[in-house]
Amino acid sequence: MLSDSQKRLETEKRLADELEKARAEYRAASTQFRSAVNDSGIPQPDRDLHIRQTGQATRTALENYRRAIQRFNDCTVYGIVPDDLFS
Repeated sequence: MLSDSQKRLETEKRLADELEKARAEYRAASTQFRSAVNDSGIPQPDRDLHIRQTGQATRTALENYRRAIQRFNDCTVYGIVPDDLFS
């Protein structure tokens, strides 16, 4: 049986891992978007589509990162443990 402090540490570790994963995914998506914007080797209609698609992927990744930050902060600052964390 885990003590309360061990449970808290495990919870914070899981949320920190989730946060790091979301950060890495956002950085990768952001890099792909910048590359798409700067790539002039793709013909125009395909280039526009590629920019829109990578832009959407970046927005989604940013929202996931924002959510992970919020979950981590809620836990570490207010002691709120997300219901879905141990499901």
